[in-house]
Amino acid sequence: MLVVLAYLLAITTLIVSVGRLGDITGRRRLLLGGIFLFTVASVLCGVAPTLWLLIAARAAQGLGAAIALDGAHHGVCRRGGSEGKTGSAMGLLGTMSAIGTALGPSLGGVFDRRTGLAGYLPHQHTAGYPDFSSRASLPAR
Repeated sequence: MLVVLAYLLAITTLIVSVGRLGDITGRRRLLLGGIFLFTVASVLCGVAPTLWLLIAARAAQGLGAAIALDGAHHGVCRRGGSEGKTGSAMGLLGTMSAIGTALGPSLGGVFDRRTGLAGYLPHQHTAGYPDFSSRASLPAR
């Protein structure tokens, strides 16, 4: 339970304060930094030899997710098109986040039982995709 709580506590307590950091450093840099931190923390989760290192890595994942989520929210609001569609885009983003939070631990457990692989490592080959696509499609500031 601490593994899940470390992530949730980090993301929920830091998401608001990360917004100010985005104002200072720039949203693009913030989004890319959040994706990078989340990816590195995911690798650490996969190779963590102790429970306490896993919990610390999950907290780092929560920080990376908070940073990336703030950048994603800003991108949706600024580049989402008309104001009528911004609410729908934000609702979809929130829904997908909730589904991932609800299903992630269960599906990861099933994956681990069936394959014997650590649940954090197999998705690392796709973790770089948001980084590369964000670099290509986001404005510099």
